[in-house]
Amino acid sequence: MKLTKRLMPMLIAIPLMVTPFLSSTANANAATTKTTFKDYVVVNTKFYKQNKPFTAKSSHLTSYQAAFMADEPVVSLGKAKSVKLASRKVTVDQKIVVKISSASVNTPLKNKQKYKLAKQTTFLHVKKVGWVNATNLTKS
Repeated sequence: MKLTKRLMPMLIAIPLMVTPFLSSTANANAATTKTTFKDYVVVNTKFYKQNKPFTAKSSHLTSYQAAFMADEPVVSLGKAKSVKLASRKVTVDQKIVVKISSASVNTPLKNKQKYKLAKQTTFLHVKKVGWVNATNLTKS
């Protein structure tokens, strides 16, 4: 009886002492992975009143996080995650067309000739996934 009274607090205390060390290493690993953002010039935006159906070309999509600037037509896109889809049919509610330039984002904004020479690409906002490059989707 006396042995169980002494062992029970010790058995309860040992897991409580170990868990903070295990959780702190997981948080440290999560903090070291950073998303790198790249700036693009926004050419056109479109909000769909009704969601448009699209079909994904594969069951895995690379989604991007987007941050829009308030005072300039600039969007920062960073690779967020690779998403595995349950169904290839997805719905799109927004579309943006951006200019891709090897130079700084300010160069196409200030120079008309470099703005015309920059290539365009389209990103679509897929509900519950994020921003996806339009080359990965086809219209249904």
